[in-house]
This record gives sequence, structure tokens and C-alpha cells, in this order.
Amino acid sequence: MSADTALRALAAAARQAAEGLEVTVRDRSGGGLPAAEVLEAFGQALALLERLEDSGGDGGEALAALAAQAAQLLEALALAARAAGRGGDAAVLETLQVPLALWVATRGGRLRELALAVNGCARLANGLREPDALGELADTMERIAAAVDPALRGAPDAGQPGHPWRTLLVNRAIVATRSHDPGRMERAFAALVEALPEAAPAFFAEGMREMDRLGYPPHVRAVMERWHARHRGGGLH
Repeated sequence: MSADTALRALAAAARQAAEGLEVTVRDRSGGGLPAAEVLEAFGQALALLERLEDSGGDGGEALAALAAQAAQLLEALALAARAAGRGGDAAVLETLQVPLALWVATRGGRLRELALAVNGCARLANGLREPDALGELADTMERIAAAVDPALRGAPDAGQPGHPWRTLLVNRAIVATRSHDPGRMERAFAALVEALPEAAPAFFAEGMREMDRLGYPPHVRAVMERWHARHRGGGLH
């Protein structure tokens, strides 16, 4: 899908989910705008991203800033939809964070509003059961992880529970396991160990418990056993 097609599809999906939303959307500073104006601003942000792409933007500061703005506007629409009792539309808007983040990642941009994409990935994962679909999501999470702003990865609290960088890596490893694909598991586990070595022992210990509880296939269990054997002790807190 071309850049303009992908962004226009994203804008259309947001318009459909937010259609007729007649509430005041509160922003992070405590201010507020009608939902229609926020939706218009979101469309404008996507249009600017499209122009940046067409002009041969280098994936630098402008792309990162525009992408963060678009993610914040999408978040505001989702919160407004939920406040209006439109939970289904809110869920759609929340999951649209994933294709937005993926678009940025595939254009060489840096992701700064990581928590929003992480939450969107988690929502998608919760609704998937087929290994192939989970494998595709694991691949998406891998691309998103590669595009995370270095300042987020290197933050002093990046390894703490609840930090979006830690959550992304742990969730990616879980999704990769659920895909039943050894290659995806190996890549996800290696990324987790490299970035969060202190989290690895408990992750693999819990993984072994899940092997027993959910009856994973032998080839999946073999990968988990090998990584568990390498990283015994410690804990996720």
C-alpha cells in the first residue's frame, strides 16, 4: 500500500469511528475542542505527513513531531468516544494507533508516543487467536520496536514495570510465542534479553508455566525450554 493510500485509509477509518461524535474532547493540557474539530486536525496532520513523504522527507524531526501530534489527536478522539458511551468506536480508534505507528516506522521515523501504539497492539492481540494473525502482529511489533526514539529506550525508567518500552518488548515476546513460530520467538526473545536482561528470568519461567497450562506444541515448548535454561533465576516485578 502506498504512503498516500495508507494514510487516507487511516483517515477514513477514523472518520467512520468518530462520525457524529458530539462531545468536547479534552486535551492533555486540560483544554477542549469539539470532536469534529479534533477529527479535522487529525486529518490535517495526516495530510502533512503525506506531503512530507511526497517531498522526500528524511524521517527526522518534522516526521517525528507530526506523528506524535497525530497519535495524540487519535488518543483524544478515542477518549471522547469512550466518554460518550461508544466503546466499540473507541476500541477502533485505539487500534488505529498501530497502523499509524507502523507507517511512521516504515518511513524511517521515530516514535515518541509509544504508549499509545503499545496499547493498540495489546488490544489487537487480545482479539486474535489464529497463529498466522498473531505472527503478523509480532512482525508489526518488531518494526515498531525498531522505530522507538532512542530517548525512550534509554530512559532511566525504561526497564521498570509499566514503561511502554518494557511493555512492548514483553508483549512482543508473548505474541511471538502465541504465533507458534520459532523464528519469531527467537528474535523476540533475543530482543527482550538484550534490552531487559533483568526481566528475562521471570519471563521465561512464566513462559514454561504457560507451556504446561495451555499445552503448546512441542516445537514451541522446545524454544521456550532452551531460553529458560539459559536465564534461570530473578524475577519480573
